[in-house]
Order: sequence, then C-alpha cells, then structure tokens
Amino acid sequence: MKFFKKIIWQLLYKNKNEFTVSVRDNTVYFDTSNKYSKKWFFPRVGKVRIHEPGLLREIEQYMQQDSVFFDVGSHLGYFSCMLAVGYPERRVYSFEMNPYSIVQIKNNIEENKFKNVHVINAAISDKDGLISIQDPEIPNPGGQIRKGNNKKLEIPSLTIDRYCIDNNLKPDILKIDVEGAELQVLKGMTKLLNRGCILFIEVHPVKLFDFNTNASELLCYLNNFDYSLDLIIDHRQRGSEIKRISPSYRLESNTMIIAKPNAT
Repeated sequence: MKFFKKIIWQLLYKNKNEFTVSVRDNTVYFDTSNKYSKKWFFPRVGKVRIHEPGLLREIEQYMQQDSVFFDVGSHLGYFSCMLAVGYPERRVYSFEMNPYSIVQIKNNIEENKFKNVHVINAAISDKDGLISIQDPEIPNPGGQIRKGNNKKLEIPSLTIDRYCIDNNLKPDILKIDVEGAELQVLKGMTKLLNRGCILFIEVHPVKLFDFNTNASELLCYLNNFDYSLDLIIDHRQRGSEIKRISPSYRLESNTMIIAKPNAT
C-alpha cells in the first residue's frame, strides 16, 4: 500500500515546483522544488489552499498597512509571506532557528520578490548568546531548543527585547510557534510586553513540560502583564471562533491563543 501511495504521489506532484495561494487579490508563490516543501504543501495544504485560514484571518484583523510583524518560529515563512504580500510598507521579521528552513524561507521571499521581509536565523528565547541544537537535517517544524542528539549545531540565541533595542523596532504583532519554548520567548520580551503588543501564541501543553513549565504558568504570566486572553477555536479551519478565557483555563492540546493588553 505504501509503495502504491508513493507512486501516486510522485505522479501527482513530482513536477510541481511551485505552490500558489491567492490572498487579498494577490498571488503568493512558494518554492516546492525540494522534496520537503513539496510534501508539506502537496497535498497537505493543497486541499484547502490556505494553511490555518482561521489564524490568518484573525491576524489580518489587527494588521495595518504599515504594521511591524514578528513571525517567531516561521518554519517555511508561510505566514511571513502571506502577511507581506500587497503591503510593501509592512515590515515582516521572520525568525527561525533551523538553518535548513532558512534556505526555504529565503527561496520563498525571492520567489515573491519581497523587499519588506527580513530573515533571522536564530533561536528566540530568554537569553542572548549561543546555543547548541539538534541538527534537524530537514526543515523540521517540531524542532526544540532543548532537545538534541550527537549531531548538534551552534546557533545564535536572541531575546526579542535585545533584538528590538539593537534594531530600533517596535513590533505591533507577534506570532509565536516555538514547540514548548513559549514562556522562554515571553520572558525575553518583558519590555515589549510592558509597552504593549498583540500576541498570537500556539501553546503546546505537553511540550511545555520539556521546559519545566506548563500552560497554567504561561497564562498566568501573561495575566500578570494585564493581558486579556482569547482562545481561537479551530484556528486551522475557515470557520474558527473566538472565546474569552481566564488564566485558570485548562489547555490540554495544542491551542492558539490571542493575548492583548487590556488597554487595547
């Protein structure tokens, strides 16, 4: 059965070296000339054409023509590209620790001739310096900064606060998808949290344990900065809904939340 599925996949997608998505009367192009990107976009995303449409729609509601957007854990740069297209005055910063993903992100930026997307190969955490990570060998979206094996890579580790200070940036919106390191990222951006920004965070309750924390601590941390918390129900679907939650709300599976300053 696996053999026949492989043959069918090759017949359908072998020569498809580009994946296109229409958004806001624009077309976004993604390079699928490599095996990994081809498998990620075809048929995984191809069935619905837009990956996580509910999340994309919610982010768009807060984006302005000249917004500064941080894509923390950008994988292949999907959200970076989707939110940059059609708005040359927007500034998009695509942070990704996986060097193999970085190659694909840059390919996708080149495909679209974006001048407003900046790529940073670094792990975003609560410390500045250098860290060793497992050599992922492919653009693995599930990579963590704590897990490793005998094959390791040394990469920069940055805090959001330090990056903002060094580059004179004040991001309006951040999307954070870091496979359990969510609280580390937040602890490295206390100045920005105090100033105020809108956060879209994919919370990984099980993977948080790898970092000696949990979802409850994460929600309470945001609450201590006087941020409201909303749950995006079915963010991977078009018909997503928003639900206000308290810091005591129990998250049991991977969940996308919106955190906003209560003054917003």
